[in-house]
Amino acid sequence: MDDFIDEENNLRNNEFITSESNDEQDDVDTNDVLVGDPEEDQDFPEDLNREVEQADQIFPEPDIPVVFQDDEKESSDSGMDDDDSVSDTSAEVIASMSPSISPVVIDRGRGRGRLGSIAVDDAGKPLPPPRIRDVKAEDGFYPKPGKLARLPISYYRKRQDPSELNAHLVPRRETSLIDFQTTFNRISFIVDANDKENKAYLHACKRLRGLLPDDKLLDLPVPQFENWSFGLFICHINLPEKVSLDVLKLIPEKVDNETNRPFWFLFKRLLTFKNWPSPPKPTNDKDMTGKYFLVERSVYADLSYGALTTMNRFHSHPDYFFRKRTKWSIVFNEERFEIYTNAINQAYDQSELEVTQIKYKVPAAIIDRAAVICLLADGFDLFLNMKGNVHELKRTHLRGTFSDQPSDQSSKPYQPFVRQGIHDNKLMPSFSTIRIRLRLKDDVLLTEYLERVGKIERTTSLDQKENLLKEIRDAGLLQIQNIFQKFLEFFDKNRVHVSFGRILARKAPVQQLVGHNNHSFPTFIQNYCWAMLCNIGFRIEVQLYICKLVITKLKEYSKSYDCFEKETVEDIDDRFYRLCLYLHRRSSEYFFLNLDQEIEIGIGEYKKKYDRAKAMHHQMAKFNQGDALTAYTPSIVITPTTVRIRPLKLCKLNRVLREKKFGNILNFALVELRDEAQRMLFPNEYRALRDQTLKYLTDGFDLTPNRTYKYLHHSQSQVKAKQFWFYYHDKANQCLSHEDAYIWMGNFDKERVVAKHSARIALCFTSSDATIRIPAETVKYVRDIKDETGEYTFSDGVGKISADLRDQVKTFLEKSDNRNRRSFSVLQIRYGGCKGTLSVVPELNGQKYQMIIRDSMNKFTSDHDTLEICKLSAPRTLYLNRQDVILLESRDIPHTNFLTFQNENHFWLIQALLIPSTSFELLQDKLLPVFKLRKIIRNINIIEEHFFIKLIITCAFNIIRELLDRTRVHISHKYARNMFGIVDEYGVLEEGEVFIQYTKLHDQKLYQPMEIGNNPAEREVLLGNVVITKNPCHHPGDLRVFNAVNRKELRHLVDCVVFPQKGRRPHPNEISGSDLDGDEYVVIWHEDLIPKTENEEAYKYDSQGDPPKMDRPITREDINRGSLSNIHLAYSDKCGIKSEKCKEIAGWISEEVDAAKTGKHPLTETEMAQLKKDFGEEWPDFMKVRGPRKYYTSQRILGKLYRSATRAIDGWTGAIRQYGNARYQALANDLTIDSESQNPTGNEKISESDVLSQLYLSLDRDIYHDDWKKYLTNIKALYNDYRYDLLEIINLYRFQDEIDLLCRCDSMDASAGGKKGGLEDSASIEVKNLVARITRQFFAEFDRRREEKKCCSIEYDKVKKRQKFISCDVCRSDKQAKAACAYIYSYRISSRLPTNSNRRILSFPWLFGGFLIRLKHKNQSKDSNNQINFIIAKAFSTYTKKLVPKFKVFVQENSIGTNSVTIHYRKRQESRRTLVKGNTNSNENSREVSLLRICFIEILNDWLIKQAIFGNDCKETARKPSVPESIWHELIVEFLTDDYQPNFYPSPLLNDQEFITEPYLNIIKKFSLEWTNNHKYQVEFHEMFREIHSRAIEHAKTTELTVWAYLDEYIISALQCIGIEKCLLDKWIK
Repeated sequence: MDDFIDEENNLRNNEFITSESNDEQDDVDTNDVLVGDPEEDQDFPEDLNREVEQADQIFPEPDIPVVFQDDEKESSDSGMDDDDSVSDTSAEVIASMSPSISPVVIDRGRGRGRLGSIAVDDAGKPLPPPRIRDVKAEDGFYPKPGKLARLPISYYRKRQDPSELNAHLVPRRETSLIDFQTTFNRISFIVDANDKENKAYLHACKRLRGLLPDDKLLDLPVPQFENWSFGLFICHINLPEKVSLDVLKLIPEKVDNETNRPFWFLFKRLLTFKNWPSPPKPTNDKDMTGKYFLVERSVYADLSYGALTTMNRFHSHPDYFFRKRTKWSIVFNEERFEIYTNAINQAYDQSELEVTQIKYKVPAAIIDRAAVICLLADGFDLFLNMKGNVHELKRTHLRGTFSDQPSDQSSKPYQPFVRQGIHDNKLMPSFSTIRIRLRLKDDVLLTEYLERVGKIERTTSLDQKENLLKEIRDAGLLQIQNIFQKFLEFFDKNRVHVSFGRILARKAPVQQLVGHNNHSFPTFIQNYCWAMLCNIGFRIEVQLYICKLVITKLKEYSKSYDCFEKETVEDIDDRFYRLCLYLHRRSSEYFFLNLDQEIEIGIGEYKKKYDRAKAMHHQMAKFNQGDALTAYTPSIVITPTTVRIRPLKLCKLNRVLREKKFGNILNFALVELRDEAQRMLFPNEYRALRDQTLKYLTDGFDLTPNRTYKYLHHSQSQVKAKQFWFYYHDKANQCLSHEDAYIWMGNFDKERVVAKHSARIALCFTSSDATIRIPAETVKYVRDIKDETGEYTFSDGVGKISADLRDQVKTFLEKSDNRNRRSFSVLQIRYGGCKGTLSVVPELNGQKYQMIIRDSMNKFTSDHDTLEICKLSAPRTLYLNRQDVILLESRDIPHTNFLTFQNENHFWLIQALLIPSTSFELLQDKLLPVFKLRKIIRNINIIEEHFFIKLIITCAFNIIRELLDRTRVHISHKYARNMFGIVDEYGVLEEGEVFIQYTKLHDQKLYQPMEIGNNPAEREVLLGNVVITKNPCHHPGDLRVFNAVNRKELRHLVDCVVFPQKGRRPHPNEISGSDLDGDEYVVIWHEDLIPKTENEEAYKYDSQGDPPKMDRPITREDINRGSLSNIHLAYSDKCGIKSEKCKEIAGWISEEVDAAKTGKHPLTETEMAQLKKDFGEEWPDFMKVRGPRKYYTSQRILGKLYRSATRAIDGWTGAIRQYGNARYQALANDLTIDSESQNPTGNEKISESDVLSQLYLSLDRDIYHDDWKKYLTNIKALYNDYRYDLLEIINLYRFQDEIDLLCRCDSMDASAGGKKGGLEDSASIEVKNLVARITRQFFAEFDRRREEKKCCSIEYDKVKKRQKFISCDVCRSDKQAKAACAYIYSYRISSRLPTNSNRRILSFPWLFGGFLIRLKHKNQSKDSNNQINFIIAKAFSTYTKKLVPKFKVFVQENSIGTNSVTIHYRKRQESRRTLVKGNTNSNENSREVSLLRICFIEILNDWLIKQAIFGNDCKETARKPSVPESIWHELIVEFLTDDYQPNFYPSPLLNDQEFITEPYLNIIKKFSLEWTNNHKYQVEFHEMFREIHSRAIEHAKTTELTVWAYLDEYIISALQCIGIEKCLLDKWIK
């Protein structure tokens, strides 16, 4: 059984401290919406604050452990955990007990004067706790004692004899106090992966049957299991009718490893309970009723951290157990819930009470997919699976203890809450589960409480006492019910699965777990691997303790094995790392591992791979065999509570990492600062971690016992992503020390501005490719080109290079990566202490100095003389972002232009579901280049091939999500590019002119011959107006129109924009204050996007003051230190981007962008908060994110584009639910407009077809070879190798499955962290390496045969310009047989797996797609066409069965076989603007039209009417703007007559015209039968969609009326419905 994964995070035990910081969030993309966390502004519950005010009168409950009797009986865990350690379930509450001694539970009763009670005075009021006071010395006696060493209470509790504890035993309740009766007609059972004989499923069915009435017999089917979370499996059961039963009774009372195996169960719908009162509801937004729950003294509550180690066992950590001893409150927000507590203790000097207020915050983002609830007779245990630790915030308040103090001095001001990161000066483990327990106290505890508060006295009668107990019991039960319901609502809203089951608790033996850190191994990499395993989390720590053999096995495996010949230390390290990496992956796939068994499997898998490689004489790939471009480095993630050691990460090299003087690449570690769930830290949380961060930057941390890594530096992009390079100084091998490292990098002393000094060092850490050495004597340093005043620099950041030297660099790069490169005109470089760009100047050829560096490029001095390449100029496509759109809108570009661009893009995506040629274009653009797509798609109908349709839908869904989330509007490469900017070195351009020459790119067409590909020689020089800007761009003057001219002196420059060196001010400086050191400019020449208005005055970006300088050289201590863009985005929507407020914010943004270099922030934290407050509470709807924020409907273009994308994505969510993986299904659910749209019928049931639709993968019968079984053994091994390594990559980079990876989607780390690109690039490299390795192994036997038998010929490939082997007939047939075996085996083995298993690896056979399609071509009949599908034709044919014609169409008598009919249409008599038909008669026109075209229009018209889109009042702020039916009618007439005639409409059929209707409808239905038999109708229907879409687009542009764009959008929706649902649904547009 297999499943999809979600990797558990790692930890490392090092000290972590939190405190304040003034750093702001600067690592958020300007298009992302950052939602601040308002927790610091939230008031602490008043009920708890009142306890603080009365702290001298209110004492916490006695610190007496409470033991629940129904916790005590334990059965053996499922599968393992039958150890001899402590087995008492109450151990987590009796935190003081020794782990090796079972406690003696004593109940000595309650009452005055008894042990454990509270001392009271004669009035019954509690006396203050006893204190030891110093006694004054008298006559030399009783000298003042020395100061006592005070140890925490936990120190004494852990060493106390358990028999001395005064624990209170709560007896088992025989009858339930809470009625959990509910109604349902669908239930799902969840079982363990090792339930081989379905015993858990049978156990669940037995209990369900036992609870059903006799008249409702349940005939349970054979289970069809699907993957669920954590490696478990789920089976859905549909009941014939709704049943009502008590959910508590379905939970098993006993579980074991035999017939009563553990199971969980869940329901599809949110549970409601029959006899429960309705929970309280808030009356307004500020009303906390129904959100805030005070947990009174009658309810027992605790919170404990730990891990689920089996389905029925929770191991808790005794040091992280928090019991309610005063009042608690639980507050539910939209995306988090919080537990508020008070802890009241005596201050050290005993003069004041110390009140600690703590918030335990659980954001939905750190909940790991599911909660498990164990229902009890008097409450419930909630087990919440977590991606990271609970967020703890704390503040301390001192209050006087004497009631006679003046009121104004009795309390001191409240301090702000501070995010906590450590407990008792040590890091927390990473807890994968927390337990929240809420139970009603028993009568003994309730009586004690009533006595303590004075409600029960000596004179209270028994009846009065019973009434008081009943009253407090009822109130407590009601409170538990309300909180329970609120938890269910919270989980339902945040899409957390809620399951139910029996889970028992056990205290983990912490002392033994700590001993894991004492194990050591022979080498660093082995110690790193061990730390990586231990740091997965507390769950693995417990499992390592339970599984006794795994450590011994690892110790043995760390040494040389006889079965592995001639092993070096590097070989052993690689073998050891691969094993630990396998265990790391499996721990995230399946939470309840038996590590003793799993390590044997891992060792066996590696041995098989080794033996296969040895047999084929292949060298196994090793992680420590790097190349010149990348290498594996240690990867560390620091969170507020943990230090997590991750698997080695493949990183692109930089100057420092390449240098041999630093030793091995493993001496470096990439460290990332993240929140608990791998998410970016909010600014307020980052501030709280400043001291801790400085501590790490200063002191470093121990990665292994013998290695301390200390902060070295970072690149500029890394500091925004909170990433840093740490370095271990290997003294034994005489590597550079940290101090020597900075000397080696260069001399930075001349830079006295701290931020700039840091930025200069960061240049050495920029990822780059090392190329040729350029001796200093061949480099010339010259002055910059400046204006007459010397204020501006025209050549800022750009130098020159000869064409000859450029060609040497090109040749070097081609040899290093073994591929041809197109020529380039601009190089972004690092050279010594210089940074910037170099433009090619052919005149430097043959000169003494072939590289010219300008002053603005020279940042520091360095002896390094290798030219390093960061990026090269090349054709780069363009997407408009939000800032671009806003600025273009401000320049009067019509809204319709943007809407039509978005419609065009959406139409293209929909065609990919229907037309193979468009599918090819999409996949060619988005997929990793590992398949021969053109050959495959030409010969296989991928529209109906399971693997490829998943790829298509995933790629399309990602594009639509970007439209929704980021407003990424695609512009064709024919009309826009991203380009480097350089200066005109020849002085031939005048002010306002630019030179732009671009390489013409040909669209990747399916049937385009390879030799017609993109020819670098095909270039075009732009002439006329062109729009140029640079992101980020916020000021109206940042987007400018220039005149593109042609100058012969510049024609050698291509794919860059050349700016003049003349004028009042450099044009790059006018555009967002940019320069030429590598900035990329948005260049647009599409006529629909070129403004006609004058350029706005540019902002003066250099007007800010100089940053402060130090009067001494900068030291490392000086260096250790978001985003205004979203505020600007909101203000620009409300006030307009040209408003003075927006211009002011744009200036601040410019300063903030440069803050990393200047160290100067434009606004303080208080000013930022005031800026947000001034904006108001409501934000534009296109900035919508999950959370409680209020929104208004934006009337500007971003709002219109957002709502259009929202309508589009509704349909794609259905496709994702059918073909997407679990991750994208969750995203689709989040994007659904409302819950009803997810399940319109409201039915809980799930059809059998929903479960089985993807279970069995159909095989193409033509992909078959008689000899395929001959290669079965070889293919099994190769497939297992491929799947094994591919799953390692998926797990390492936190992708969901192979579809995520191949589609180049954002990894889960990148999505959470806000930093995109790096992870995906590394994963792509690994996939390409894996494919190359697997391909070599596939062909290895044929290569050996060719060498031995000389059976194949050699031919020169003129297109690829290289020799290639031509297989002989025998080899060709055998290769096809082997490829067929790969196809058959992959699909058959995947069919046996659950549909959502990430082990369903279908990409494997398509790596050899060339042989598959040749085999198919060979086997198929001659008249077959692989491109044929009838999706549109079938949908239209089916729709005719319910079609009601609307138009007046005449059919000639006895003309069944006719191809044409006559349509009648007329003109409206009144003004078109009235949009209402007049009564004046008019003469009808008629036109003979194609029967197919009128059928197309009738069907489309009928469908649009059912979508309820027509109306005369078009409100663009509406969810679905209405479209006047008149323009649709005009479009119909134009479409049918090929002539646009304003105010014309088709003549309608009248009720009394049955003589027309009947023959018309009959001919349509008879004609429709032909559509599914002839492919020409499919083609023609598609062309008609394209035609009517194009006509609507044209009207939108010419009229600038958005109603035409909306009509086009609705027409496209019809095609979307066909592409996704394969039919036309009546209610598609919501």
